[in-house]
Amino acid sequence: MRASHPELPLELKKTTWRKFLSQSVGASSIGEYWYCPAKIANARTFGEAETTETVKGSEYHEIEAKTIIEKLGPLKKVKVESVFDIMKLSRDNIEAALMNREILANSEEDVLFWSVLPEARYIGVPDKADCTNAEEPILMDFKTTARLPGDAWVDHRIQLGAYMLGIERLGFGQSYGIVRYVSRLDSTLTTDFKVYLDGYLRDEVLATAQEVHKIFLGGKPRPTSNPNKCKACPYRKVCEWSLARDN
Repeated sequence: MRASHPELPLELKKTTWRKFLSQSVGASSIGEYWYCPAKIANARTFGEAETTETVKGSEYHEIEAKTIIEKLGPLKKVKVESVFDIMKLSRDNIEAALMNREILANSEEDVLFWSVLPEARYIGVPDKADCTNAEEPILMDFKTTARLPGDAWVDHRIQLGAYMLGIERLGFGQSYGIVRYVSRLDSTLTTDFKVYLDGYLRDEVLATAQEVHKIFLGGKPRPTSNPNKCKACPYRKVCEWSLARDN
């Protein structure tokens, strides 16, 4: 039998969701920091860059998410005004999915649950939560890649860790999550890696969130020293720290 959830702080009703969004960073940026902090600064300055890879990943996830959401039936519309409302909505949906042993997913049109950590001022939208064990939601994050790796990459581990901390804040146990890599050449080729929410991952997520906030406030990032990352970066032509800028 699951333990009862702790009460959500009522003071969160005083913070509007719109204001919190404007003052928060994304869990994806917390992961991106471990790939290249300068990429966060460039996204902040020039806007999010859409690439063939991100489009492919979005397409794969949307197909998966919409299939899962359709199985859940008609969705109840809930008015959301505060951070408290978002967290309560997320907790209620996950709790119901655990009771019914269902799988939840988020799509571009329908977000059923958010990962929010008010104290660290970050938000995230996990791809999927497997609640079929009726004990705790197992988060899953999808990544498309040209080649399937032998282990989950550190930036993806950190991003998933940020998601798990936010779901834990709702009162749900978070033993581990899963990063699933999907081949861009053949979507039937996948590999999964478990990411455990241990003390190291907790500390790195929280420390990285602070660093990302500094960048969002105008702080200078520490750019990557790997020129191969720069060559593949969509900001290489405009990044002042690029090691592969076209002459």
